[in-house]
Amino acid sequence: MKRVAFVTAAGLALFLQGCAQTGGPKGEKETAEAARIYSDLGLGYLRQGDLDTALVKLKRALELDSSYPPANHYIAEVYKQMGDAKQAEKYFDKAVELAPKNPMVLNNYGAFLCDQSRYSDAEKYFLRAANVPRYQT
Repeated sequence: MKRVAFVTAAGLALFLQGCAQTGGPKGEKETAEAARIYSDLGLGYLRQGDLDTALVKLKRALELDSSYPPANHYIAEVYKQMGDAKQAEKYFDKAVELAPKNPMVLNNYGAFLCDQSRYSDAEKYFLRAANVPRYQT
């Protein structure tokens, strides 16, 4: 298992190093892949509680592709945990705009709104999440 993680990390490092040496990804496909990788890295750091590093990685993902829904969702979560409600709401709004039927985004936005004591707004997002057939939570 450790070997697989090492090989994956090494491959990711080589890809990102190649992007840095060539001025970044050139094609649309490469840019989308780089945004996905940075988003995944940001989520990993978020899960570890390293909010500052998560924020750096997610900002980079959004520089590459501001319309990537997971990057907007994850950065909203980072700002939520940092206590920056204004920024969190901005990115939750964008994530919902980009992925209006993603039940996880809808549910997490509802939870955020509950934390802000905006219960009627939160209910709307919870109901939207609950109405997505594949959402089992």
